[in-house]
Amino acid sequence: MAKLIKVKILKPVAGAFGLAYFPDDVTELEQKQATTLIKAGYATTVEEGGDLPKDIPGRRELIKAGVSYDELQKITDLESIEGIGAATAKKISEYLIKAG
Repeated sequence: MAKLIKVKILKPVAGAFGLAYFPDDVTELEQKQATTLIKAGYATTVEEGGDLPKDIPGRRELIKAGVSYDELQKITDLESIEGIGAATAKKISEYLIKAG
């Protein structure tokens, strides 16, 4: 089985590579394809946890849900994220307000 690399798509890849991904999509691709997209500037690798701060409340649940920091700032109902209850949602909201 080929090694999979988790990548974030940076710009449309349909025309150049015949893939159905859009900017900001996060997916796992075979290493060869991922490397081609990265070298061409169409994608970047994604570390586990992506851009989530290490000290953010509920980080493990946010990672499991595939939520990025940018997406998190736009979510109005944090409890809609699996594993996030009222107490953690409040802590996340307070963290985001403090982080500015």
